[in-house]
Parts: sequence; structure tokens; C-alpha cells
Amino acid sequence: MERLKKEDIIEAIMEAGISETKKGAGDVIATVDAVIEAVAKKLAVDVKAPIGKYITVEKAHKEASIGRNPANGEAINIAEKDVFKVKKSSQLDKLV
Repeated sequence: MERLKKEDIIEAIMEAGISETKKGAGDVIATVDAVIEAVAKKLAVDVKAPIGKYITVEKAHKEASIGRNPANGEAINIAEKDVFKVKKSSQLDKLV
């Protein structure tokens, strides 16, 4: 799977007619970055952060576990950590 690059997003913004310049498209990117930062701040104090009507980001906790090193099959300890889950809505399904 190929990664979506910032340049690809800027090109899509310009093709959609939202901005006629790369600088204007960069302003849209800055807005998206601000939204992501707002979601991160919300997740710092809450478990769920809905993004509009299309996506919900949730924070979950994974307990410590034992895994396997794929290179040699040796058992390794995996530390506990917080992870993020992204859930899509049925409205997003209709768009895709």
C-alpha cells in the first residue's frame, strides 16, 4: 500500500477547486493538522473523540503480553501501552 503524501493532498485540494495555489492548499493542510491536534488533546482527557459524522477515534489500553520474535521464534515481553482505534460510520461507508 502506497502512503498518501502531503503533495498528493495538496494536488487533490487544487483539483477540487478549493484553492488555486499551493500556498492556499497549504493553509488547508494546516487546518487539518489543527484538527488532528484538537483530537489528540481531547484523547488526553477523554476516551473518545468523534471527528464530524464520519470517524470516531478511541483510546484503548493493551495489557502486557508475551509475543514471538518473527526472526527467530523466541518469546519476547511486550509492554503494556495505550493504543488508538479508528471506527468509521455508516455515512463514511456510503461515500466509499
